[in-house]
Amino acid sequence: MLGLTRAANAKWSCKRCTLANRESNVDCAACGHPRHLPQPEDEEWGSDTTLRKRFNSITCGEDGLVRLWDSNSGKNPASMSGHRGTVWAIDVHWAEHQALTGGADRTIRLWNLERGRLLRDFTGHQGAVLEVTGDWELRRVFSGSTDGTVKIWNMESTECIQTLYGHGGSVTSMAHAWPARLILTGASDYIIRLWDVGEATAGVLREFSGHLASVTCISARWDTERGLPEALSASADSSLRLWDLESGDCPLVLEGHEGSINAISVDWDSRRALSASSDGTVKLWRLDCQGERLRTWKANAGSLFSISANWDSLRFLCGAEEGVVQLWEIGGSWSQLRYLRRGKSGSIYAISFEGHDHSLRNQQWLVALQGLS
Repeated sequence: MLGLTRAANAKWSCKRCTLANRESNVDCAACGHPRHLPQPEDEEWGSDTTLRKRFNSITCGEDGLVRLWDSNSGKNPASMSGHRGTVWAIDVHWAEHQALTGGADRTIRLWNLERGRLLRDFTGHQGAVLEVTGDWELRRVFSGSTDGTVKIWNMESTECIQTLYGHGGSVTSMAHAWPARLILTGASDYIIRLWDVGEATAGVLREFSGHLASVTCISARWDTERGLPEALSASADSSLRLWDLESGDCPLVLEGHEGSINAISVDWDSRRALSASSDGTVKLWRLDCQGERLRTWKANAGSLFSISANWDSLRFLCGAEEGVVQLWEIGGSWSQLRYLRRGKSGSIYAISFEGHDHSLRNQQWLVALQGLS
C-alpha cells in the first residue's frame, strides 16, 4: 500500500524536453537586471484595491510576464513582471489570491495577486524551473527543474528542506499528496517516479515506464475513498497513459494525437480529460475501460502548449504560439467564445483558469457531460 491514509502532462516539438539546451534570455535584453515589478502606487496598478474582482485567469510564457485576464470580457487589467526570461509554470491558490511561478531564470516566485506584489522568491535550482506546485494549507512548495532535481521548500521561510535526485533528465511535471508525504514526478528520461518523502522513509517507491519520449505532464487522484489512487500522464510520444499507482499497472493507453502532448486538464469526478498538442488540436477523452476519444478540435493557432479547464462552467483556455490565448466552451459541439490575446508576445506555456466549488455542479452540468458520451 502507498500509505495514503497517513496524516491525514509523429511531430515532436515538446516545449519542455528540449528546454535543457535553450536556457536563453535569462537576462533583460536592455540592462541585464530583473524587470521592474509594478507596485500599487504605480500607474499600472493605481490605487485600485478591487483588482481581484476583475480577473479569473492567468497566463505566463515567453515574454516573462504574468498576465491577469477577465475571460468574460477578454480584458487584461494588469500584468506582473519580475522573472528574467520565459515563465514555464504556474500554480494558483484562487481563494487566497496567491500564485507560484517558475521560470528560465532558475527561480520560483510567490505573488500577491490582489496587489501585484512579489512576496518571496526561492533560489537554489541550477537549471530552469519547469514545474511548480504548492500545498497551500501546509505551506510547502514543490519544484522540478532542468537540473534533474525535485526540491521541496518551506513557503514561509523559502528554505529548501529536501532535494530529490534520481531522474536522468529534466523534471517536467509533478503531483503531490503532501499529507501522505508522496510526490509523483515525470521527466525527460521517459520515466515517472513515485517518491516517499517522509523523513524516515525517503526514497523511490515505484517507477512507471512505458512512454517512448519525454513525460510532459501528470495529473493524479489520491482519494482512496473513490477507488485506488491513479494518475494520467502525457508525453512527447503523442500518447496518454492511465496508471494504477498501487500496482504500477497501465490499464489504459490513449492515442490519436500527431504531435507531442504538452498539457492536460483532468476532471476525475466525471472521468474526462482534455489534452493539448503540438499538432494544433485539443482532444476530449473519457477515462474508462474503452478510453473513448469524444471530441477533436483544431485551434488553427500552431502548436498548443498549455490548457486549463473550468469544468464547472464547461469552459477551457488554451495557450499557443505567438501569444495566442483562446477561450472555448464545451457543449454538444465545440464553440469558441473569444480570443483573449492575439499578438507576437511569444508562446504561452502556462495557464490557470479559476474553478468553482464542485457543490455548484447541478443537473445542467451533468446533462452537458452526458451529452459528450
